Amino acid sequence: HLPALRNSKKAEEFSLSDRPKHSISVRLNITPMNSKEFTEQAEKSEKPVYTFGPITHNDIVVEDLKNKGVRVLDSIEEAEQLSEGTVIIRAHGVPKQLSDRLCRKDENGTVILNVMDATCPFVKKIHEIVRKQGEEGRVTVIFGDREHPEVQGIIGWCTGEYYVLK
Repeated sequence: HLPALRNSKKAEEFSLSDRPKHSISVRLNITPMNSKEFTEQAEKSEKPVYTFGPITHNDIVVEDLKNKGVRVLDSIEEAEQLSEGTVIIRAHGVPKQLSDRLCRKDENGTVILNVMDATCPFVKKIHEIVRKQGEEGRVTVIFGDREHPEVQGIIGWCTGEYYVLK
């Protein structure tokens, strides 16, 4: 059972009114993403280009990138099989552990994949909030569908106790 929430004007943060040491991050802001630089990257690249999950919910953008040779990776296992290329992290972001695994190096210390982070700036801000709040001992409550990629990404940046409410 959670105490009543006091709504603030900030979209990124609410506070638990009767527990001053605890705060939560909610209300996921998603803005349309300009895919121009990623389309240009795909056209210029001599090596394969991938997105980790669909880059956005916009089917036109996803189809356009597919027509330019960009392939969608659906799992970290697929990405770990790659020996070259660029992986673009989708607008929803990914958990920190997954991001770290994408940035792996070979036995000589050479980076295997070029990783471009296309995470929406609002989502990145939420990642930073939940990381910092967890380090300060605060509890995070995320409102959303636990199976949604954006929520999974946020969970992956939590450093303390958290709850997901649908």
